[in-house]
Amino acid sequence: MLRFGHVDSDYDEGVLVWGSPADLRALELMLRSFANRPGEISLSEAGGIAQTGHRILVRESDDHRTGMMRSPDGFVWHLTPTAAREFADKVAVLLGSSKGGHHYLDGTNDEVTVKVSVHEYPDDFLLSSISIDGK
Repeated sequence: MLRFGHVDSDYDEGVLVWGSPADLRALELMLRSFANRPGEISLSEAGGIAQTGHRILVRESDDHRTGMMRSPDGFVWHLTPTAAREFADKVAVLLGSSKGGHHYLDGTNDEVTVKVSVHEYPDDFLLSSISIDGK
């Protein structure tokens, strides 16, 4: 199952996305679907994604700026179709790797860093203190 967790340190705030290559395929497919039909997607309601952190909405950017921002009940990830395609391509690179690795899915206006990782973190990393849907 794909997992999301909030990471807040002295120098950076971020959302870590991690799982097996099969798990990351769900994220890649969601990003490709969004690129073809932008709108709004709740990651806490998407199939194959663990309910492990604050609520995360993926929303089409209305001004061509992209990035993840804080919202009152979690995070909003503003994407354009082009950014969603580029991020899906980065996730696909991780899917083809037999080693551990990660990519940053950087937007033009990030308040919160998004890091996607495979084979670097155990399944229960960050899960004890976070819930995606905010409940």
